[in-house]
Amino acid sequence: MIEIEMSTDIRDFSPKLVGFFDARQLVCLGIASAYGIPLTFFLLQNLHMEFTLALTIVIVAIGPTIACGYVKLYGLYLDIFLIKCILPMYLAPRKRKYKTINNYEYLVTEQTKIVSIQTTQKTKKLTRKAKRKRNADFKKYKAAK
Repeated sequence: MIEIEMSTDIRDFSPKLVGFFDARQLVCLGIASAYGIPLTFFLLQNLHMEFTLALTIVIVAIGPTIACGYVKLYGLYLDIFLIKCILPMYLAPRKRKYKTINNYEYLVTEQTKIVSIQTTQKTKKLTRKAKRKRNADFKKYKAAK
C-alpha cells in the first residue's frame, strides 16, 4: 500500500514575529506586563506584602491576559471563545419573547374610523323627483343600481 506524508494544516500556522512569539502573543504579553509590573511594585512597596504573596496575586491577575494569547479552544483563542460561545449562554434569555411591530394596525384603525363615521351618518330619504332623476341618470350612463 502506498503511503504519502500529509503536510500540516495551514490554519495551525502562525507567523513568528520575535523569537517564538507571534503578534498576538506579543500583544498579550505587553498588556499583561503593562499592568503586572506596576501592580507588583504597588503590592510590595505600599502594602508591604511578602514577595511570594505579591507574586502570587500578580500571577493570578495577569493569567487570563496571557491565556488569551496562548490558549485555543475549538480553534478559537480564549477571548474570542468567551465572547462568541460562553457569554451568549449566560446573558441571552432561554425563552425569547417574540414581539413584532404591526405595520397594518394604522390601516385597521383608519378603516374602523371610516366605518364608524358612515354608520353614524343617516342617509336622507329622497323625494320622488330626486328618485326619478337618479333613475334617469342610471339609465343614461348605463350604471347598475
